[in-house]
Amino acid sequence: MAPLLDAGLPVLYDVTDDWLAADRPPAERERLRRDESAVLTRAGAVTVCSPTLAASKGAERPAGASPVTLVTNGVDVERYRAPAPRPHDLPPGRTAVYVGTLHSDRLDVDLCVTTSEAMDGDGTLVLVGPVALGTDDVRRLHEAGVVLLGPRPRDAVPAYLQHADLLVVPHVVDAFTDSLDPIKLYEYLAVGRPVVSTPVAGFRDAGQSVDVAKGDDFADAVVAAVQGPRAASVAAPDDLPTWDRQAALFRTALDGARSATSGGQV
Repeated sequence: MAPLLDAGLPVLYDVTDDWLAADRPPAERERLRRDESAVLTRAGAVTVCSPTLAASKGAERPAGASPVTLVTNGVDVERYRAPAPRPHDLPPGRTAVYVGTLHSDRLDVDLCVTTSEAMDGDGTLVLVGPVALGTDDVRRLHEAGVVLLGPRPRDAVPAYLQHADLLVVPHVVDAFTDSLDPIKLYEYLAVGRPVVSTPVAGFRDAGQSVDVAKGDDFADAVVAAVQGPRAASVAAPDDLPTWDRQAALFRTALDGARSATSGGQV
């Protein structure tokens, strides 16, 4: 890390996850802590994707350094709203769909199992995305009737969201997930399908657009949605962050990093 910081080049540190809050071995966490402390102290600019990160990482910036810049994730609304045919591998009948990497740092496997069992044939819980779970967790999901489709091409994602009866976010709620700004928040809101989420960052503050629930209430909300009439899609919120607007914010932060380097800060 030190050679990079000493190279005299502009340095921007972009923080998208707080890995110090994740479940990691002590030696790995200590290495991460040292490296991050060095970058937060010496980078010309720091960007973060969530308000939680803005508070925690901003507190570690030295006096006189530029404050952290909040640049949330975003979405290409037009791409997610353009009608797409139903994916051939989406199970028939009613579906509750999750799109994202399946990782134990985020995905609440126990909640997925409980929810799928509660659906009891009234619908199918479908998880779309790379599978980074352990063998035992994958087996438990299969035994509970959860369908794991694995990774799908980027351009195929909108179709899975558009044709879901319900979009779900069965995430673990802890300090790590509280640091996140899930891209799926913006993708889900863009397509306008109903959403049920655990009370994680982003989704818990989305207002009436998201049904926030946990534990048995989460499973009950999913069951009620797949048993009831299919809801019509709604328009995307007018203030939904788009990638072009977020890119402009990031360009400003990059300019700040260049200015800090030319002014003597590395």
